[in-house]
Amino acid sequence: MAVLRTLGVPARLNPVDGKAQYWNGSGFTTVEAAGPVEPMGTLTVQFPEPLTYNLSWTLARWSRGWQTLDLSGEPGPAYPLPLGQYRLTTVNRLPNGNQLARFVPFRLTPEGATIEALRRQGTLEQMLARFPVCPPVALPGLHLQVYLEVGTEPTEHVLNELLESATRVREAMSRGLGLLLLLPQAAARQDPTLGKVLAALPDTTVMEADFAGAPLDAMARALYVEPGLWPLTVLTDGQTAYYGHAGYAVGAIPLALDLVRALGEYPCVVK
Repeated sequence: MAVLRTLGVPARLNPVDGKAQYWNGSGFTTVEAAGPVEPMGTLTVQFPEPLTYNLSWTLARWSRGWQTLDLSGEPGPAYPLPLGQYRLTTVNRLPNGNQLARFVPFRLTPEGATIEALRRQGTLEQMLARFPVCPPVALPGLHLQVYLEVGTEPTEHVLNELLESATRVREAMSRGLGLLLLLPQAAARQDPTLGKVLAALPDTTVMEADFAGAPLDAMARALYVEPGLWPLTVLTDGQTAYYGHAGYAVGAIPLALDLVRALGEYPCVVK
């Protein structure tokens, strides 16, 4: 590689097998070495959900210990690899910060192998967080607080989930849950989607809050979410946050309602 680079030829080590490669103008080509060619097979990874390499899944090959491969730049889902023993690892990061790992060892043969990248799913109790917080707006009892940046797509999705889950929300509110929607300014109350939510859930409390203030920033950091990313959804009793999410994730509102149901087993929390 040093010789190639000295000659001005881009070179690297193959992230899969560690062999030297040079740039041929359209892609990296492995430098052929004397001796037998290492037999290869094709691994096909099936993804039931989108996963990011090095974040939600990795692949390791056994070579005097597990060696994690660098596949971050490989398109997949088919990967040509040397034959041998491999281990696929998936990770599911729960709202409370815990991680659930799943390890699948397998052998890659000349016929190839197909592996499904499944993640372990946590129970509701495992998903419950218990972060001490001091919300900028603290009301008595358990509340689902949603800080909304109306007119943006992520907030629209969360408002639509509230509409779709209106029956469940009303049921939870009848048992003591409060729904608090927070806006950066009063003019945001005119948002049409917000209006639909308030019509479907008339017992909702709407208030203005300082979205740029230090208290909200501090609460986001206490929840280990990105400050300034909206909407911010928090399930809290004013002192403890049991769930927090910044931005939009599919199913965020139904998950929060599931966690409310799990907290229903604790009368000291749900008033």
